[in-house]
Amino acid sequence: MHVELLSTSLREGSASRRALELMARALDELGVTTRINDLRELPMALCDGRELDEYPPAYGALHARLVEADGVVIGFPVHLYSSSGPAKNLVDIVGGALEGRLVALVSAAGSLRSHLAVRDLMGALVMECEAFVHPATAQVTAEDVETAEVRERLHELARGFVRAASALRVLREPAEVAA
Repeated sequence: MHVELLSTSLREGSASRRALELMARALDELGVTTRINDLRELPMALCDGRELDEYPPAYGALHARLVEADGVVIGFPVHLYSSSGPAKNLVDIVGGALEGRLVALVSAAGSLRSHLAVRDLMGALVMECEAFVHPATAQVTAEDVETAEVRERLHELARGFVRAASALRVLREPAEVAA
């Protein structure tokens, strides 16, 4: 199984990036191959409705990796009780690759009271990208991201995500036609 992870924070040392690295480690321990894609390594591009091939080639390459993945984990900061603009912008550009893919969300906010901030992004993923969004999420704060409690929450999310992605992969495989 292969999972692509998207780090969408533009801030060096962000809590969402650290949480995504812990999530990758948890998935690795379950035998999953992972790759973290960092938005900071892509050329800056704002979604303006053009076709994917009109964006810098790095976006097409990312899109291709997402299409091949069994699942995707998006890590993002919460700004003003919603997913960050850069996270939404990236989904607007490459979100077509998420069709039929399982997507999990890992967010970082100033407080755990922002736990419902994932709703808007979940809605966009389901309604616009036709992705399957894993119902469990993990949210961290800068203060608790390195704690044993957060590591356990991320391991629990990873275990559930792998089970769901495995089941969904079976459904995506072409069915044999009865003769």
